[in-house]
Amino acid sequence: MNGLKRISNQLSAQARNFLGLGRQQSVAMIHLGRCGSTVLGNMLADHPNIFWAGEIYEELFQEFKKAGHEPHAFQSLITNPVRTVTESRARLRARMAAIYGFEIKPFHSELIDVPLDALIQGLEREGFDHFIILDRRNRLKKICSALLALKTGRFSYGLNEKIEMKTVYLDVESIEIEYNCKPLIELLKGYDQAFSNLSTYLENRNTLELFYEDDIEHNPLHGYKRVCDFLAVEPSTKAKVPNKKITNRPLSSVIQNFDEVQNYLKDSGYEWMLEV
Repeated sequence: MNGLKRISNQLSAQARNFLGLGRQQSVAMIHLGRCGSTVLGNMLADHPNIFWAGEIYEELFQEFKKAGHEPHAFQSLITNPVRTVTESRARLRARMAAIYGFEIKPFHSELIDVPLDALIQGLEREGFDHFIILDRRNRLKKICSALLALKTGRFSYGLNEKIEMKTVYLDVESIEIEYNCKPLIELLKGYDQAFSNLSTYLENRNTLELFYEDDIEHNPLHGYKRVCDFLAVEPSTKAKVPNKKITNRPLSSVIQNFDEVQNYLKDSGYEWMLEV
């Protein structure tokens, strides 16, 4: 009987949202990438009250790339970035959910040539009232994870899938990542600046800050429950961790030219990332 009542209440909520009678929460998760966003997003997408749209802009960038467009042309292909999100939210399945969420990385705003603070303001005008920051302290590991994923063509693995044990070479003067090519130090400093700015932009807004090392790495359910609490929804009793880490190996076993990278980062303030 309780099960039928729960289903009835859920259907009633969906009907109210579809008819525009219910107030849908809208949340934007801004993250570094290779920071547990996939496993967290997959868990949120499985929640019965949440429609999780994922990385809307990244999906479009991939389509543009396949069509032969260069990254500098992306901004002319997405003429209204906020409308791109609201159109996703207006889809039937999205409208029926009590909560709509999507993801963005700071560099996405550069590719569409809209400052991140302006994009946040635009989203806020369209009813986005919850923001999540998902960061990773060891951003060198993020870079290595991204390069491994690019090398293998696999960005996530299911729990029962075998992971390819690959290594990567870091050209410290030219890291090709995120549709760009930068020296390693410049890339790391850019992440610092982007997330420092982001904290300032969201300082007086309804914001939840998560870190991969604290909330995802050892137990993704912990991060999932924190997000559910932030959004004022009960975690699904069926919630399961669907993905596993690409690598648990120390960077000395992942980076082919580890000694070179170690010398390059000496006295930079980032050398600790090699030791963790």
